[in-house]
Formats: sequence, C-alpha cells, structure tokens
Amino acid sequence: AMVFGNYGEESYFGSFYTRDRVTGEKGISGQFFMNAFDATEAPGQEISEIQSEFYNQLQNLAEEIEKHFKEIRQVRFTVESGRLWVIDQVAVPTKSTQAEIKTLLDLRKIGVVGDKYVTMSIKPGRLAEILHPVLDLKQAEKLPKIKGGISGAVGAAVGRVFFSTEKLLKTYKRAIQTNTDSNLILLMPATFAEDVKAIEVARGVLTSEGGYASHAPVVARSLGKVALVYPDIKFNKDHVKIGNRTIKEGDYISMNVPYYEEPTIYFGKVDLIEPSPEGSGLLEFLDVIENFIEDFDVHANADQPKDAELARLFKAKGIGLCRTEHMFFHEKRIDTFRSMIIAGDKKEREKALEKLKEMQVADFYKLFKIMEGNPVTIRLLDAPLHEFLPHTKESMRDFIKYMQKKYPGLDENEIRLRCDMLKEFNPMLGHRGVRIAISYPEIYNMQTRAIFEAAYTLKKEGVDVKPEIMIPLVMSANEIKTIKHGKRIEGASIKGIVEIEKEVRKQFKTDPIEYKVGTMIELPAAALQADKIARYAEFFSFGTNDLTQTTNGLSRDDFNNFFSDYNEFDILESNPFKILSEQVKELVKIAAERGRLTRPDIVMGLCGEHGAEPANIPFTRECGLNYVSCSPYGIPIAKLTIAQLMIQEKEKSSQ
Repeated sequence: AMVFGNYGEESYFGSFYTRDRVTGEKGISGQFFMNAFDATEAPGQEISEIQSEFYNQLQNLAEEIEKHFKEIRQVRFTVESGRLWVIDQVAVPTKSTQAEIKTLLDLRKIGVVGDKYVTMSIKPGRLAEILHPVLDLKQAEKLPKIKGGISGAVGAAVGRVFFSTEKLLKTYKRAIQTNTDSNLILLMPATFAEDVKAIEVARGVLTSEGGYASHAPVVARSLGKVALVYPDIKFNKDHVKIGNRTIKEGDYISMNVPYYEEPTIYFGKVDLIEPSPEGSGLLEFLDVIENFIEDFDVHANADQPKDAELARLFKAKGIGLCRTEHMFFHEKRIDTFRSMIIAGDKKEREKALEKLKEMQVADFYKLFKIMEGNPVTIRLLDAPLHEFLPHTKESMRDFIKYMQKKYPGLDENEIRLRCDMLKEFNPMLGHRGVRIAISYPEIYNMQTRAIFEAAYTLKKEGVDVKPEIMIPLVMSANEIKTIKHGKRIEGASIKGIVEIEKEVRKQFKTDPIEYKVGTMIELPAAALQADKIARYAEFFSFGTNDLTQTTNGLSRDDFNNFFSDYNEFDILESNPFKILSEQVKELVKIAAERGRLTRPDIVMGLCGEHGAEPANIPFTRECGLNYVSCSPYGIPIAKLTIAQLMIQEKEKSSQ
C-alpha cells in the first residue's frame, strides 16, 4: 500500500528516535512535517507537538521496538488522513555511548536483557567518550582543520594557546581574577617537571616531540587532561606553524583526540559537551560489570587526592602506583625540593628534607584515608634529579632569587654550577630510582618515615591502612636487600625500611601494621634475576614503559620520529609503548614464573601505561598477574575489558 503525508492538514511525514540519541533520556525525539511527503517539503516541528493520540502511539511503538531490537532505533512514519502508518525503522550508528548504556540499563530493569548481555554489548574503548568532554561536531564542521598526530590522552580540549608555562600561568591567574575565559592550551615542543602546573590548569597540551609514553601525555592522563603529539609544528619567535597554518599566542584552537580515530586540530573555538559520570549511567554500568570480575582487578595510578577519589568512584581496588616525584611539582614545593637536590652538604639537605617530610606525611595521610581498606603502593622517588631543575631562563632566574633569599651568601654562579653538575648524558639510565637512595639515603629515609607516620596516625584513628613501599629501577637483589634491611660499612651506613618502621611504631606506641616492600620490574636484569629479587620483594609491579625502553633500546620520547617509517614498511605492527611487544611479554612472563618459584604468594601487577590498553589485558591474565594499574580515567575501560574476558573464559570452559 502507498501512503502519503501530504493529503492535507491531517496528514504528516515524520521521523524520530526511540529515545534521545545523545543523552539516552527516555522519550521519543525527532520532527514531523505537516502536509508533507518527506522532510524537504515543509518546515519541521518537534515531535512532542504532534497530536497527543499520535504521540502516545509513537511512544508505545518506540518502547516495543527497543524491547525487540535491544537498542535505540530511528523510525519513519506517515499519517494519512488521520491514520498512522510506519514506513520503516533502522539502526542508529550515531548514537552516543551514554545513550546506548542508558538504553541497556533500562532494558535490564524490565527484564528484557541480563547482566551478561549488558556487559558484552559495549566495546571497552567506547567508554572514553563518557569519561572526557566531546566537541560539538556540527559547529566544528565550519572551521578549518588538520588531521593526524599521536593520541596522548583522549578527549576534547578548547582554549587559547600559550607557548610557555610562565605565560600560561600568568594568563590563567589573570583570567580567574577578572572572571574571563580561563580555557587555555599549553603548546610547547616538549614538557618537563616544571610544566606540570601548567598542564594541571590547562584544558590540554599539544607538543611536537615525544609520543604516547612521553612526559606530557603521561602527566595529562594522570590529571584527566587532553594531550596530542603533532610532529609537524614549527616554533618561531612570536608564532608557531601547525602544518601550513600560523598560530599566535592567544589564538583559539580546538583539539579532538578520540580513542580509535585519527586526532583533529580545529583552528578556532568550538563548544564542548562536558561529561558527567554520575548522570551518564556509567556508575550503574560499572555495578553490573563488577558481577563478572573475580580474581583479577584494576588499581589506579594516583598521586593526588582527587585522583584517588575518582578511582574509588570507578571502583578501583587500590592504588597500584603513586609516583611520589609528582607530589613535588607544585609551585609551593618545587623550590624546596630543588634546594634539597643541590644542597651543599648533608646537613643542608636534611634541613630541606624535614620541610618536605611534613608535606609528604599530609600527602600519604590523604591517600591512605581515601583508599581505606585497599592497598596503596607508593613508589619512592624515581625520576632523574635533573628533571626537577629549572629548564628555562625565567624559572632559573626565579630559583636563584629563592636560593639567595634562603642563603644570602650564596653566589649565582655557584647555584648554576650545582645545577649543571647534576646534568647527565643519558639520565633515564643514570642517577635515578634506587641509585639515588644509595648515594643519598636520607631522601628515601624521609619518604619512608613519612609513609609510616601517616599510616600509624590513621591506625590510631581506627582507619584500616595497607601501605606498600615500592623501590624503583632495581637491577639486582642486593639493591632491594640494602634498602629494605639497611647496611653498615666503616664510616657510612644506610638505614633500612624495616628499621625505620620500628622506630616510627615505637614513637606511636602501638601494634604493628601490615605493610609490604616490593619493587618495580623495569629492567631486563631485574626480570632475569626475579627469583633472587623475590627473596626480599613481597610484590612485583611491572613498569612496562621503562621495560619497553630498556628491552628494545628505544627512547619513548624520540621513537615517534621514526615509527611511521617502520610502520610503513610493516617492520613494527604497532607502537610498543601502547601494545606490549613480544620481547617485553617474554621478560614479564619469565619474571613472573621465577618470582613465584621463590615466593609462591607474591602479588604482581602491571602499572605501566600499557595497563589501560584492552589489547594487553589478556596477556596479563595468562601469565598470572593479579591486577593492572592505570590512570583513573582508564579504570572503567580496563574493568570492562576484564569482565568481558572473564565471561569469554567461562563460556569456553563450559563447552
């Protein structure tokens, strides 16, 4: 039969979605066209304005269609001479992840679908859409754009660009004071420790050097910011060129960095659609998938209280990596830390450490309290010391002023000389991690004492605390033995973690808490000596960022300069800093097996940036790890991957 919507005022053509395809809210959404054959013949009106008898019929129809197809559908209809006819209905490929999740949850409530169906219906990577802002793509279509680059931290960011931390922070402060636009983007060749504050207040960071595992993306992921590495950026005195486009400080750009698709930079300002985990259905969805997660779970990489709180919201089972070096980047702390690094003698260093200890006790207290009842793995200072030193003329000038105010007799040249003496030719393999503790035991002593003071304070308050102390960059059993149990030689000594704990416990006059000492396996030497290291380590955490660097001889900051060439000739199938390479997998497997031979109950996790990548999770299960740890915004993605994997494993075993 043929029906027509242009038979007069009682005839319509219309099209609607069974619910809002963006928000997922119940209720049909669409338009109808009075006395029209299709959408081109008349101006449209909101479907809610159609006659109530038709609206009710269409709403009932929408509910039945969703029950049948178990998803949002688009329906076209015609009303001819007062009678409703359905033309067709089709899938909606443009529906948002939020809308799809809310549809599944509503269908679950009325018994149409079960927990397994809901869990298996969403691809893990799609959750990134809910966790980060998205651009209004209709608006974005009107702007000039350039595609490409490396996705460092997914999401969307809009703001005015600034080419230095100093300029961005000044602009941000002025914007807050004057209540003007504070949406800013940091645009630099690369970032260092002193740029963390700018990344923290910015909407996003755009760099030309590095890759997925370089400084800017790693920090951005930990702070929930957007990061993009776009190599084709040329920096000039007062402007930059992105491709063929000239950008000046203060110009707007909009970055779209999706999970699977190619990133895009739009030249201009686009509106952002902000996410809300609480109103998106994500938290209820996580409740459902928790039913399938058993002996393998997700911990968080978290250094700040807000990271830990977000991790708890996303049901993380602990903190798998607290990078303590990130705690010193704050503008009120960095100069104190720098003064400790370049101290003229041990007495001067210990004076600075005493100030830092107060800060660290407060830091650990907050994290332990938020994560009550769950393990908190604190990695002692790891980064090369020179990373904390000033890298620009402005920051060096400010640091010299700080030092001369603190030590009036200190000469500027002496300050510069001390900073220069800490520079290394290959710092990533130089004086960092446990090596700092051997040279300057007082640094790790301060951190260890702060951990136990925070833990015992909370114990007295009745809070269940589970501290785990991680010693980084270990290459032999002797290193962890020395740091854990201490060592004395003629004229020198290193106080061990065990002794410091006893001293703090005595000070608090209380029973001992349970704590663990372990290490990060991030060097091939450590992986191969895992059986010996496990004599002293009660847990292993695989730091796969550095393990990838040291296994393959690749710099994560420089690799992307030639990765495209390797990719073009199919020499490397994927980025090894995102997808674990076979060589790294083999070392993880060897270390896990050897570690268990010595200590059968050893707990093992993977805490590199690889942990949130769904493609890596099946391997971590296969080699017997207990958890993966990733940035808070990666937790839902990792959890969904694990739940789906466990469902598939059960289905296979029952066949």
